Amino acid sequence: MAFLITFLTRRGVALSFTFFAFGVVFTTVYGIQTFILEKPQLNVNAGIIAVLIFIALLSAVGNYLMFLASAAAPNAGLPIAIVGMQSGIVALLAFIFLRDKMSPIQLAGLILSIVAIFLISLGGSQNRASNPSSKLEKNTSIESVF
Repeated sequence: MAFLITFLTRRGVALSFTFFAFGVVFTTVYGIQTFILEKPQLNVNAGIIAVLIFIALLSAVGNYLMFLASAAAPNAGLPIAIVGMQSGIVALLAFIFLRDKMSPIQLAGLILSIVAIFLISLGGSQNRASNPSSKLEKNTSIESVF
């Protein structure tokens, strides 16, 4: 799949369109396999459909906000790293609200991921302040050059 994505993007196809097309193809194939070929017995009512639509809307809004955060961040790795903390945040919330046990390895991983995000955010702000090309990009008028 990585080969196909690389091939298409080198041919000029936008990466976002490539991912969208793969998503549509995989969803269609999965839907045909699951609902047409296997014909499962589903007990679906209006409440389940409403919950699924709500989850789909939350997912779409979350993906859009993730796109905006990645585009606006000085270091695009920062929003990606925050999203990568999902499992640690779920474990922490389960520990707090559900009284689930948290192993020392889970706790160490959560602490290390928080420290890593802190270090990534420091690196992004220092790079912007010390990078002379960022100052050049701000003053692109002809008067600032002379």
